[in-house]
Amino acid sequence: MKNAYYPCSSFIHKLFIFIFLAVSGLFFVSTIDAATITSGTVYVDIDARDLSLNNGDPVTAWVNNGGGGIPNFASGLPVAPTFSSNVGGVGAVTFDGVDDRMETFSTGAPSDILGNGTWSVETWVYTQSIALEESVFSWAARANGTNATAQLNYGSSPAFGALTHFGDGDMGYNGGAPAAGSWHYIAATYDGTTQRLYVNGALNATNTPALGLALTDPFDQFFIIGSAYNVATMSHEIFYNGSIGQVTVNGGVLSPTDILHNFNENAAYYSVPEPSATALLLGLLAFFAVFRRKA
Repeated sequence: MKNAYYPCSSFIHKLFIFIFLAVSGLFFVSTIDAATITSGTVYVDIDARDLSLNNGDPVTAWVNNGGGGIPNFASGLPVAPTFSSNVGGVGAVTFDGVDDRMETFSTGAPSDILGNGTWSVETWVYTQSIALEESVFSWAARANGTNATAQLNYGSSPAFGALTHFGDGDMGYNGGAPAAGSWHYIAATYDGTTQRLYVNGALNATNTPALGLALTDPFDQFFIIGSAYNVATMSHEIFYNGSIGQVTVNGGVLSPTDILHNFNENAAYYSVPEPSATALLLGLLAFFAVFRRKA
């Protein structure tokens, strides 16, 4: 009678219900609203899918779909990156790590993402090799004072492989840089107190620097893709050797939930497993193991 009254107490019934819930969860993840979540003014919004180029063509202009008066990104020969039609299965802009870069030559970073202002930066990146420090995106120059630099990196340095500010705001990837040879969603946010680093939708590291991002040189006024500018040497350096699919810069702070949502929006396109689905699968395996022992 007890088993008849509690039909789900058996292992088979419980497993069936859990499988149903897991599949339902996966369906929910795959059908979630695909609109990108933003916060504040979106100053930069570039996507390689907007480029109509052939493999190997120089990328001398990249349309910025952001607002705030930020112009398109441009680069003149011979320092223009190239379009690659198949980087891990998708089209991307590829930088050679030597001198390639793109900039917003006429307009630079607005005041609300300088100083101790809030910001969020999101990127989709791919590289075959990882150096100590390579700048994917920057908007306040190097050698500019303590915690005055703004530079998002894809590098292996445990001290500054992820973010460079020239101060206690520097940050490396917890557990090492994301593995080479596949696409990764790398994002960082700052709310005026706490800086957060995310890899593939998951929180990777945090710190609490007092940033003072500054522009002090006429050539330090620009958003830069693929390198950073040094005001001391008056030259570009820390060039990125890899490919970029997207870059987005928000003037506000994206929450951890927002970051996960935006990662999931493009994960399938870049062939990166979604953590929500992975968690469901691991949960299913754990459930099976526990109740098998009880059965």
